[in-house]
Amino acid sequence: MDRRRLLRVGMVCLAAVVGLACSLVSANGGQDEVPSATLESGIRPKATSTVGVVPLAQPTATPEAPVDAGSCSLPQAAYGDVGFCYDPGVATSVEELVLPAADEEVTFGEFWSLPERLQFGLQGYPRGMDRQGQPHMIIYPTEALRAANPQAAEMIDAITRLLDTKPAPRTLDSIPVFLPVNAAQVYRARVRYVQEGNARGVAFLTAYAQDLTPVVNESLFYIYEGFIGDGRQLVVAWLPVYHPSLRDTWAEYTQEELAPLYDDYEAYLDEALANLEMQPADSFIPDLDLLEAMMLSVQVR
Repeated sequence: MDRRRLLRVGMVCLAAVVGLACSLVSANGGQDEVPSATLESGIRPKATSTVGVVPLAQPTATPEAPVDAGSCSLPQAAYGDVGFCYDPGVATSVEELVLPAADEEVTFGEFWSLPERLQFGLQGYPRGMDRQGQPHMIIYPTEALRAANPQAAEMIDAITRLLDTKPAPRTLDSIPVFLPVNAAQVYRARVRYVQEGNARGVAFLTAYAQDLTPVVNESLFYIYEGFIGDGRQLVVAWLPVYHPSLRDTWAEYTQEELAPLYDDYEAYLDEALANLEMQPADSFIPDLDLLEAMMLSVQVR
């Protein structure tokens, strides 16, 4: 496997943050469907090492008092017409922030132009801070995002096709995700197409990197992406997770252990992702079922 090619793929995927995923559907057109909320891993690596996070504009306002998030026995967070419930096992409180619009003149070019958007920060998250700072989800107004970013329409359309057709994860080279990283999606595990109320989306475990890397806790993320309000808002969450069966960092591997990984990376991923698939949801930190319940509760009230 040509590691220089992998590095090039990682850099090309910079555009995938706000535009095009590296590869969205299989050669058969993505017609192989899997039932909603069915687990299955995708095991085709595209690239991999350390995620490069692009800094976004800092919030300029804290929203006014939130509206009622609707009936829920759990803690609630809401702002405007968007609200959700969260379990104390995911967060102790939620901070709502309005992030200002950012155009290409103050970011890294037109790929990074963003409209005003709403961020919910998960305070007291069990995995603590990550490379992005506080774990959070962001709510983008779909049409404003299309208008602000020349690649956003293609990304939104790609996500819509994915959720409409529900292609089998094994047929995908990548799942389109709207994230500020200049790296490629290495693998996909525990992929679930989910829907509840006016929310529908895809959730999965993954890592982003620019070179070959082991499956380790420091790069393991739970990603949820989907639409609410009949497609009026795009919801994106990128949350670090931990599993006790994994090592924390690649530095914990010896050179002897890394050698077979580099010799046959796909075979290594087959085994490593099979391990993630067989683990109970509540053996992850946080519990993956709690994360999914939180994301599906994000609704336009």
